[in-house]
Amino acid sequence: IRENSVINRSRSSIIISPWNSGAPTAATYTMSFFAPNGVAQTIVGYFRKNSSYGASTLPYATISGLGITPVTATLTVAADTWEKFTLTATNSSGADGNLTLTIAGQTTAAG
Repeated sequence: IRENSVINRSRSSIIISPWNSGAPTAATYTMSFFAPNGVAQTIVGYFRKNSSYGASTLPYATISGLGITPVTATLTVAADTWEKFTLTATNSSGADGNLTLTIAGQTTAAG
């Protein structure tokens, strides 16, 4: 969901609202981006979780696709604090293509 009131360095942010009714499942947001062969691609973003999120399954972002070893960043700071992450991946498939960025949250907190 686009969010315009809880922002860090832009006009809006993306809210991922996982729901736990006894069996938590991940809520994800994915996007693909062009990755020329042999060129490093860097994604910079910010995580933030609210105080009711829980601590055992923290939000994360992953770059994957084109046969690369996935690169992941996981939130490590306390609730209601912005944390910057930087992910870098290089397409080495031999041809230009698209990599995928997945942002996910999965809470163990009820509700």
